[in-house]
Amino acid sequence: MSAGHKAGIADLRARVALQAPQESDDGSGGVTVAWADVATVWAFVEPQSAREQAVSGHLDGVVTHAVILRYRDDVRGGWRIVSGEQIFRVLATHDLDGRARRLLCRCEEERR
Repeated sequence: MSAGHKAGIADLRARVALQAPQESDDGSGGVTVAWADVATVWAFVEPQSAREQAVSGHLDGVVTHAVILRYRDDVRGGWRIVSGEQIFRVLATHDLDGRARRLLCRCEEERR
């Protein structure tokens, strides 16, 4: 199933947490970001690509994923999707069929 575009509701078998960033004043003129769980939903998670990029003088792996879930209008770029030990940073979202049934989240896996 390329990019999971054909994934139906029955294929949403991974239990994931949707997290939104919550900013607060750190008392020194800066901002602290914490992650707040918004919802726990069923999703289809599929790796898309893997590549290496130079970061601070060394190579680091970058893995992208497509995550499909039932349509929601609140998920945005900058949110996170957590599946077990994996954390995915949402880069962009898209209504897959234009009928508000399935939401495609293009994500990049965060390294710990």
